[in-house]
Amino acid sequence: MKIIKGLLITLLALLVIWIILALFSPKGYNVSREITTEASLEKVWNQISTFEKWQNWSPWKINDSNLKSKYEGTSGSVGSMTSWVGDPQSGTGNMTITEVIPNSKLGYDLQFEEFPVSQGFIEITEENGISTISWNSKGDLPFFMRPVTFFGMFDNMMGPNFEVGLLIIKELAESSPEPLKKEIEVSQVEMPEVNCLGIRHKTTMAKVMTKEFFETNYQTIFAAIGEVNIQVTGNSSCIYYSWNELDSTTEVFPCVSVSSSLEIAPVGLQLVLVPASRAVKSTYYGSAEESMATHLKIDDYCKEYNLKTGLVIEEYVNTATVNSGDELITNIYYQIIE
Repeated sequence: MKIIKGLLITLLALLVIWIILALFSPKGYNVSREITTEASLEKVWNQISTFEKWQNWSPWKINDSNLKSKYEGTSGSVGSMTSWVGDPQSGTGNMTITEVIPNSKLGYDLQFEEFPVSQGFIEITEENGISTISWNSKGDLPFFMRPVTFFGMFDNMMGPNFEVGLLIIKELAESSPEPLKKEIEVSQVEMPEVNCLGIRHKTTMAKVMTKEFFETNYQTIFAAIGEVNIQVTGNSSCIYYSWNELDSTTEVFPCVSVSSSLEIAPVGLQLVLVPASRAVKSTYYGSAEESMATHLKIDDYCKEYNLKTGLVIEEYVNTATVNSGDELITNIYYQIIE
């Protein structure tokens, strides 16, 4: 009886100590590692910009050859996701891209089963020809898990994996060829009046940033065009009426330029007459997930010349004729309203 009583007192004392430790422990963890390389920002970014490329250097993939991954959304864009099922070390979970700054930063949310969502990012900075690659992950902890931070559990568990991943990124970047660069040119042009046939949506950014969204819409549009023999006069496009980063919603109009003689749209589609106007234009070469730099360049141009813009139009010049995303050509227009 004395033994049982002593054991209970000991357990109670340990519980009290654990609670006291939890009260004074950090509410979360923060793990960070970095490495330097002579590779350019562009060469490093080329290794980390999409979840598909992470398979080349992910320490968890290397340690678990049976890990199964799948991907959703537009590769490399905000909202794109990878999920996996692995061994006990790799676990089961998913990651979603939350921030993309080309050649600078990729942010993500990480979710493991039965654990709170954590936030992470890989950031690249350059000074005097040397690039620094930083990998950071942080998250909140349930009250009774907080004392583990005193023992460095998360740093000891995640830090070595970060170091392995960063080292492989460095080696891949330094051994890879320099990406071909095309200078982003911005100019003002006259846009003619265009009659557009398409489908208007109020939806989420995450949905719009998927290949399936555009494929489904253009299949519907071209099926209707074929049924009633509508004359197509230009390329496939998408008109952006709004892009609200506060609530991650957008209003878009995937469409095709058609003859001005068409006055009534087929059932399920809408006609939009885009008036002639001046616009700020830039041409982007490459897959959609890397186009943000061009939009930012246009935005900087508009600020420099105090231009107020309205509709944003992306014209997909050669989508139907190329096999590789790197060969895509997209004309981007910001209509000038003042």
